[in-house]
Amino acid sequence: MIARLAMVVAVLLAVPALGSNYFLDQIVSVASRSEIRRLKRAGVRTTDELARRGATPQGRTELHRRTGISLSRLSYLSSLADLMRLRGIGPDAARVLVAAGCRSVAELQQADPYALAEVIQRVNDRARLSTNPPRAENLQAWIAQARQMVPLYTPDS
Repeated sequence: MIARLAMVVAVLLAVPALGSNYFLDQIVSVASRSEIRRLKRAGVRTTDELARRGATPQGRTELHRRTGISLSRLSYLSSLADLMRLRGIGPDAARVLVAAGCRSVAELQQADPYALAEVIQRVNDRARLSTNPPRAENLQAWIAQARQMVPLYTPDS
């Protein structure tokens, strides 16, 4: 019994924790219904699947071939999906982060929360992307989570 429990614990510890995962129908604030429909036809149903399948330029090219969605748009959506893997980052927070220049978990791992909060505030004041933009305290927690994750998204060269 103890050996079986130890095995279950070992398996659970080996699987990376998934912070957030949204069904594509939940991200209509950042993806059009047409894009969601085409991604679903290509077998992509969640943001986690989009983050994984759109992680590389080659993956985005394949998704472009299967969906007809432009490569630039797939790059944007894949970037958002990569950030949405973090607990607490939904579509709107991801959109604000990308607009502020932080386009991936890898970039968030390197970010300074106070400097990024200032950029977010300036961008949000100008573009009005969010009624509740992330503050430095949110960013600190997200950066700590990001540093525990394996980055997926690779930008185009």
